[in-house]
Amino acid sequence: MQFKEVLATDQLQALLEESSASEAQSKPRDTQINKRGIVLSIIWMHHLLSETKRSDIISLATRYKLTGLSKPGYPGCVIIEGDAPDVEAYISELRSWRWQAFQVRAEQQAPSRRLGCGGDLGGIDGDVWSGIR
Repeated sequence: MQFKEVLATDQLQALLEESSASEAQSKPRDTQINKRGIVLSIIWMHHLLSETKRSDIISLATRYKLTGLSKPGYPGCVIIEGDAPDVEAYISELRSWRWQAFQVRAEQQAPSRRLGCGGDLGGIDGDVWSGIR
């Protein structure tokens, strides 16, 4: 499974805590995101409740060959990664949908994919994780 939905806030919190533990070891983050290579983005929504939207978010990620996860509820959150042009197109299409509030809270250049198929989330900069708090 390339994209999964996190149903509980405590699952997302566990990912945040794992990331915080390795934050001291992470390299300084580039302030400018290169529009090539792998990009990880965190998208925040006021809420994500509609089962149709939740399903469409996953279908759209599959279409763009992206990996990631989503957290429905209040607030909603999508963490997505893939090739920079695909992530940009995905975000652009999501933004065009009807939302009460929608923000890209953080972006990070990634050396390789870490989400999906047992990827290690520990190397993700703490600054990125603060985008969803």
